[in-house]
Amino acid sequence: MNLSGEIRKLVSLLIVIISVWATVDAQTLMTGEEREDVLKEVVKDYSNWGKMELKGKLSTPSLPVKGNVKIFMEKGKLLQISVSAIFVGEAFRIECDRDSVTLVNKLRKTWTRFSTKHLYEVYPGIISDLQSLFLGRIVIMGKGELGKKNFRDVELYQTDGTGGYLLTPDSSLQPTSFSYGYSLTPWKELGTLAVRMDNTDNMFAAEFDRNGKELDIDMALVFDNKTREATLMFDAPKSGGKKMKPFEPGKNYRKVRIGEVLKF
Repeated sequence: MNLSGEIRKLVSLLIVIISVWATVDAQTLMTGEEREDVLKEVVKDYSNWGKMELKGKLSTPSLPVKGNVKIFMEKGKLLQISVSAIFVGEAFRIECDRDSVTLVNKLRKTWTRFSTKHLYEVYPGIISDLQSLFLGRIVIMGKGELGKKNFRDVELYQTDGTGGYLLTPDSSLQPTSFSYGYSLTPWKELGTLAVRMDNTDNMFAAEFDRNGKELDIDMALVFDNKTREATLMFDAPKSGGKKMKPFEPGKNYRKVRIGEVLKF
């Protein structure tokens, strides 16, 4: 990976974050049929699904080679993410369902599991929303994937001079501790998701680049003055797919705190 290229991507993403909130008042708020037509074009390919499999590559500055990524999703119920590498096999696993999240570091033989009961009480649609983002679709927290049923819950702005758009949740739906929004390309596809924590410099951005049915997601997280970057490069999604065998810790595995599982 060309680190200098990744830094340039990060800078461009942070500029988008600033523009989403700092200049939104200067944009043209869209209303009426023109607004409806743009939103319909955005979601026209958001087909329904039950089970889905994604395969692709993972690239980060900390990895000398690209890893292989496999994701299995059962809509609203299950999200499994597996990362593997040549000569190593599966190195890391994430399993998330309505009861718990399991993280497994197969290189260090460590794992952890924690309940999601409280999380789902606060945010019952979190699995569905994450799944939609992996498919490059817009989600509105508390309202689900963007669709005709929740067009009224978003504000759409036309970006002066670029031909693109900014989409944010209605102000009444913005969370209390952070703000988020999306940029849309001139051809009405998701361009960037930007998230900014209130009263801090912590932020997250994901840039979506679609080529036919293939999708690249460039991600940058700035937290406590540290920057972490990663790129997912997905092939065309496959309807159906095969569920991975759930992880069961063997006698060689140690149950540890989450921070230790994430050490490589």
